[in-house]
Amino acid sequence: MKIIDRDERLKTQTGTKMVIFGPYGIGKTSLLKTLDESTTLCLDFEAGLLAVQDWKGDSTEIRTWNEARDIACLIGGPNPAVRADQAYSQKHYEHVCSKHKDLLSEVSKYRCIFIDSIAIASSVCFSWARMQPEAFSDRSGREDKRAAYGTLAQEMRAWLNQFQHIRDKDIIIVGTLGQYLDDCNRSTWLPQCEGVKTASEIPGIVDEVISMVGIKQENGTEKRSFVCQTINSWGYPAKDRSGCLDMLEEPHLEYLDDQSPTPEDIISPRILTKRGLLVLGGPPKIGKSDFLISWLVHMAAGVSFLGMTPNRPLKIFYMQTEIEYEYMKERLQQLQLDEELVNIAANNLIITPKVHLSFNHDEISEIKEIVKERFKPDVLAIDPLRNIFSSEYGNENDNSAMLFFLQKTLEKLRSAVNPDACIVLTHHTKKLSKKMLEEDPFQGLSGAGSLRGFYSTGMVMFAQDDESTVRQIVFELRNGERVASKLVDKINGRWKEDNVLSDFLTDFNTAKSQSNLIPKGTTVKVKMTIKPGGYENWFTKSYTTGSIYLNAEFTVTEGQYAKRKIYQVIGIKSGKANVEKEDVWGESGRSMLRSILESARNIHPHDTSEKATLARKLNSIADLNGLEFRAKVGIEADRYGEKNKIAIVVTPENTENDWIPF
Repeated sequence: MKIIDRDERLKTQTGTKMVIFGPYGIGKTSLLKTLDESTTLCLDFEAGLLAVQDWKGDSTEIRTWNEARDIACLIGGPNPAVRADQAYSQKHYEHVCSKHKDLLSEVSKYRCIFIDSIAIASSVCFSWARMQPEAFSDRSGREDKRAAYGTLAQEMRAWLNQFQHIRDKDIIIVGTLGQYLDDCNRSTWLPQCEGVKTASEIPGIVDEVISMVGIKQENGTEKRSFVCQTINSWGYPAKDRSGCLDMLEEPHLEYLDDQSPTPEDIISPRILTKRGLLVLGGPPKIGKSDFLISWLVHMAAGVSFLGMTPNRPLKIFYMQTEIEYEYMKERLQQLQLDEELVNIAANNLIITPKVHLSFNHDEISEIKEIVKERFKPDVLAIDPLRNIFSSEYGNENDNSAMLFFLQKTLEKLRSAVNPDACIVLTHHTKKLSKKMLEEDPFQGLSGAGSLRGFYSTGMVMFAQDDESTVRQIVFELRNGERVASKLVDKINGRWKEDNVLSDFLTDFNTAKSQSNLIPKGTTVKVKMTIKPGGYENWFTKSYTTGSIYLNAEFTVTEGQYAKRKIYQVIGIKSGKANVEKEDVWGESGRSMLRSILESARNIHPHDTSEKATLARKLNSIADLNGLEFRAKVGIEADRYGEKNKIAIVVTPENTENDWIPF
């Protein structure tokens, strides 16, 4: 592991990773002709390059998935994160190098790898996945297509990961674009691949997503073009991580060699980039609007705010639909800002009083006239999104409806006011559980599936403690490196970073070692919860081994370790079990469940009375939810480190006449 400073990183040669989608016959393969023939290698999955027979570059035909794996390993090198017996390991790399000695010396000369196409590559992979042992049911021996699709998703992700981590080469993947209609007869353009997971993950892997399509001109003809920006009026899939591409570009790839500088951040560090979309989310009444007002005033004055710095005093048009004029005036006067800062901001910031907007043609024209009288805005701020999200689009939690709104309405507004403007939206989140806050707070945004595919920056504000005024803000950037979360508080009318708490959450030298583990042998009382796994409602089934188990959560209910949680799998049936061999793993899990029932219902293990026999039975697995029992805690190690487990369930010593009924 090595720390790479800025100067060294800028000197490193890095290639662009992109995927280009387009309908049949648009000329995707012909893009090869716009690349340097001497430094380009085409991986041909499509049985011949008939469309570019006169192209003089090199190509190799890929007919099997093992060939696809080998070439990816040869070009991308070994993956240090996989086991020695897995594809793309050091052992696999050595095998490929010895098998294809003639290719080894050749691949280093190529600057660009062109993959034609992802649709056929995924089809070849699926044919291979259907033949793997895990794609057949252990019980019946018949094909299990769900397992095959699971293997397909894992394989395609690992294969694409090989190309993603090739630093010194451009990787260009082409694929087919299909048009689909949803239940409301709205058209959506989606990549065509085997398995939905592959199509949904590609945009997160590559730097650029481009749609190559025919765009209608004013004279009625169509012109082949690259659609390069996420928010576009046609609804084509697109993403520009570089921020350098216009909405429409000429359909050729020579810009790969364009070394012109990246546009300056509108707000650094990469908080808001050219034509960017920023979404500030949080629960109702958390302080989003108050925070946004203070932030926008600073940006309009050209002054840094909590480490976010504008490149100049920004022209901002702020449309808010919740706060009446009198209360907006009160909030602005309570900001306790310097007079000089306020004077500069006043010339650059338009704030509307509470308005009702639907962004129809007349309203957009009116907004256009308002800003025309004052200035051409750099930033359009809308607070909140929910109040302008018309019911005609559908429900804001519906990803398709959110997608339609973003593509049609927001882009129409931007085009009318300033095609290069950035957009800032505030948006409500649903109530965030502690687990969601820890794992992925951005998933709490309404319509998150579509929003996260569109915005260039996401910010979520939430409170770690309901009794505290301190707010935590986390960031998600598409165009930049990770930004550390901030703890902020409004003190004497000004938002400030809470550095004491920031140190508390970032410097763990004073934390107790292994403070989250309950000591081995401790007896605790726990409450049991089963997490439904989707197999027969309550059970979870492994698609790789076929094993069936329960995902259990045990919460300590009293004592010094109250509220601590222990997560454990309870085996029900091993995927390797058969008629001739005892299912040790499954029987161990069933024995644990028997002990839990005996402990919770106060039954002696050797009690064979009718009451005891009845107490060891369940109406359904759901009866396990809420059971409280005593257990001895143990400690075990897995690949993530040490963790607690339920080592022994403590059952009653003697038969009890007054056992707890169920």
